[in-house]
Amino acid sequence: MVVCESALNAIKSRIFRFFRPVSAVAWANCCSSTNQKAAENAFSNLQRVYGVFDYYDDPNVKAKHKKAYNLVKQALSEFEAAKPNAFPFPTLQNAWKEYMTNQANSMSDFARWWVDNALFQLRMNWDAEYFRAIAAKDPVAEYYAALTVDDVKGFQTKAGAHFHIDTSIFT
Repeated sequence: MVVCESALNAIKSRIFRFFRPVSAVAWANCCSSTNQKAAENAFSNLQRVYGVFDYYDDPNVKAKHKKAYNLVKQALSEFEAAKPNAFPFPTLQNAWKEYMTNQANSMSDFARWWVDNALFQLRMNWDAEYFRAIAAKDPVAEYYAALTVDDVKGFQTKAGAHFHIDTSIFT
């Protein structure tokens, strides 16, 4: 993995290993109360998860990943040449390509699943806060809850095609 900003790198590493990008406890803290600080923490965490995929889409990062991929592919080719017909599948190079493609696609799917669930939780909490504020005739809380629900909707819309890693570099 290419190194990036430390918080982003930690989330990237967690997604790579299929761990929740934000721990269950940290996310619960973001959703446990409906106040500005909790909302800002939630959106900050979500933005970092989105940032992982912005990072993977950067042309310089793609070039470094392609170079690393090709170095491993070349080493596998040399190993295969030294041991012809020793493997039960077509080639180690093909297995490497399949692994990397599946890993990238699975990371995208996993991150999208986590974000969809996190946004659902957040939306439920803030919708409830919005209706509580209406019932309590609290216009300030109602206004803030409505803004936060709009922000959650924005994240939901952005999530549509955001979680993608370009697997064409694995050729």
